[in-house]
Amino acid sequence: MSSPTAQFPSLPDHDALVDASVRVSEERNFTPLSPEVSAVMNHFHTLDVMSAPITEPAVLSPFWAKGDCINFSGPPGCGKTTLAADIIIAATHPDRNGKALGGLFQFDFEYLGDGNIVVIDAENNQNRWASLLHRKMEREGLNPGEINRRIVYVRPSDVGLQTQSNWETSTAKFSDALAANRARFVIGDSLGRIWSPEDINSAGWVQRAFAPFRTACQQHGITSLMLTHTSREASRTTSPQGPIGSSFQDGQADGQIMISRTKVNGRPGIKLLHRKSRRSFWIQQSTSINLTFTRQYGYEPQHLWETTWPLECPDVDELDDNYTP
Repeated sequence: MSSPTAQFPSLPDHDALVDASVRVSEERNFTPLSPEVSAVMNHFHTLDVMSAPITEPAVLSPFWAKGDCINFSGPPGCGKTTLAADIIIAATHPDRNGKALGGLFQFDFEYLGDGNIVVIDAENNQNRWASLLHRKMEREGLNPGEINRRIVYVRPSDVGLQTQSNWETSTAKFSDALAANRARFVIGDSLGRIWSPEDINSAGWVQRAFAPFRTACQQHGITSLMLTHTSREASRTTSPQGPIGSSFQDGQADGQIMISRTKVNGRPGIKLLHRKSRRSFWIQQSTSINLTFTRQYGYEPQHLWETTWPLECPDVDELDDNYTP
């Protein structure tokens, strides 16, 4: 006796399947999108993994990437503004060839482009910045007339940043103005006073002003150095308190360096304590380096500083396969 033949439902032929597919596709294609959705989709980009560099390019090596915000923090009088001035000279004077702080940092002019350097001065002392830069160049034997990049000076009060009721709007307008002005590197002195000169320890200015400002700078490709004040005791620790002390505020900085005065072999100098950097887990927290002052009003890193403070920032230490990101 023959076994029963299994009965399967009939399937549509190939042409019918194609027709159905085309019909569904046409229906989807002709579904109109709202202008709002279209505007959002215009900002969708394909991530080009193949042509991307293995390591994230640094505007200012070893750990200052394009759009990063780095914080220099220390007590009043420790030399934060002078360090910032040294970085400005490295970016603007051809004889420096991009080197700052005795070689600790190195500008990559390909990523800096022909953009401007901007000083946001909450201390409202334009003459101080101009004289400091002039004096440093003169002592180094540099001609101030040979600066090849514009240094823009801005007072926060002049652009509405210190009006609390208008923080969001004024910050957005200011960020757009920086981008239109081809700003590529911004120095803020000092961070809290840019938006809240009367109460820098309030978290309000961070949430409503600084956080949106940092986001806008990242979108525009503007890299920044923000100076903040902290106590002498906190400047020697890896967990300082103050304007960037809370977890939310701390997250707004891509890297932080604590600054304090010190002596090296009897000579006056400064100590840089590397607290964190998102670009480099292998420059460990609490790594420090000393700089001594030179007669030319510049800086000289301690002997064999390259072993502590690398010139490059790879994502993987080739000498150690058992790393922990």
